[in-house]
Amino acid sequence: MFGALYLLVHGVVKLVLVGFLLRNNLRAYPWAMALLSLFAFYQAYLAWARTSVAFVGLTLFDVLIVLLAVHEYRILLGQPASAS
Repeated sequence: MFGALYLLVHGVVKLVLVGFLLRNNLRAYPWAMALLSLFAFYQAYLAWARTSVAFVGLTLFDVLIVLLAVHEYRILLGQPASAS
């Protein structure tokens, strides 16, 4: 039950964030990065506490999305992307 509810909330939050990001709303980028980072930290904790491969995969996916959001945000702000 917990897993289904967690995935539902996770999906709804991502859909709302994607809606704002598709409109190039610059204020949505920090929110997206912060919320997805919180999800990633919690999922990393769950992966460690429950040794769940599914949470490891979901965490890696969210980290990738955060990195892509940071990259796009920097481009939209006109800052050069870093090499890291």
